[in-house]
Amino acid sequence: MVTKEKLIGNNEIKLRKSHPITAKETKDTSIMISEVNRKNRLLNKMKDKGASKKTINLILTHIKKNLDNEKDRNEELSRIISFVESTGKDVAYIYFEAISSTEAVKELVSERVLEFAGIGEDTAYSYFHAIDSTKAVKELTDEKVIEFAESIEEDAATKYFDAIIATKAVELLTDKKIVKFVESTGKDTAYWFFHAIGITKAVKELTDERVLEFVASIGPAAARNYLHAISNTGEIEILTSPEVLEFAISIGPAASSYFRAIATTKAVKKLTGRSIVKFAAIGEKAAYSYFEAIANTETDEDLTESQK
Repeated sequence: MVTKEKLIGNNEIKLRKSHPITAKETKDTSIMISEVNRKNRLLNKMKDKGASKKTINLILTHIKKNLDNEKDRNEELSRIISFVESTGKDVAYIYFEAISSTEAVKELVSERVLEFAGIGEDTAYSYFHAIDSTKAVKELTDEKVIEFAESIEEDAATKYFDAIIATKAVELLTDKKIVKFVESTGKDTAYWFFHAIGITKAVKELTDERVLEFVASIGPAAARNYLHAISNTGEIEILTSPEVLEFAISIGPAASSYFRAIATTKAVKKLTGRSIVKFAAIGEKAAYSYFEAIANTETDEDLTESQK
C-alpha cells in the first residue's frame, strides 16, 4: 500500500534530483535558521526581564511593520534588549509596563528616549513610571521636556517626574513658565520645588506666578528652606499667603533662618502669628539670630513664650 507520506517523500526525492540544492540556497537556509534562533534567544531575554506576552507582541508587530528583513528586525530587537539589560530589574519592568499600557512602541523604543533613560536608574524609573501612570506619551517624550530634565540633572529630574506621578499635572509641569523658573533659580532649588509638589500635591498653588516670583527673588538658601518648610508642614495656604511672603521679603537674608525655623519646628501658626511678625521688625540681624536660635534648638516654646 502506497501511503500519502511515501508519495510526498518520493516526490521530494525526485524534486531534489531534478533541482539539486545550490550552495547559495544552503547558505540562505543556514542564515535563516541562525536568525530564527537568534530571535528566540532575544525573546527569552526579554521575558527574563519581565516583558509580558502583550508587550512582546507589541514590540514585534512594530518591528515587523517598519523593517523588511529578519536580520534588521533582530538588530532592532537586540538594541532594545541591550537597553533593558543595562538597567536594573525595576527599570526594565516599568519600561515594559509603559509600553504595554500606552502601546506607544514607536516613541518608547526610539533612540532618543533610550539615550535619555541612561541618565540614571532612579530617573529612568520615575520617567517611565510617569509615562505609565499619566499616559502622556507625546508630552513626556517631547524633546523640550527631555532636554529640560537633562539640564537639571539626575536628582532634580527624578523629583520632577515624581511630582508628575503624584499630581498627574502634566500640562502645568511641562509649561514654559516652569522651565524659565528653574533656569532662573538653579537645579538645587528645582530639586526642593518638585519635592514640595510631589509631597503636598499642591501643584496649582506652588506654580502660581506670585509664588514662583517670590522663590526666585529670595536666593537659593532661603528658597530651599522655604520649600523644605512647605514639604515638612504641608501648610500650603499659610506659607503661600501674601502676609508671609511680604514678611519674608521685609527681613532680607534672615528669611532663610525664618523658614529653616519653620521647617525644623513645624510651628507654622506660632511663627507666622502677628506677634512674631511684629517682633521680627527689630531688624534683619536680630531677626536672623532669633530664628537661628529657634532652628538650632528645634523648639519654639521658650523663645516665643514672651511674644504671646
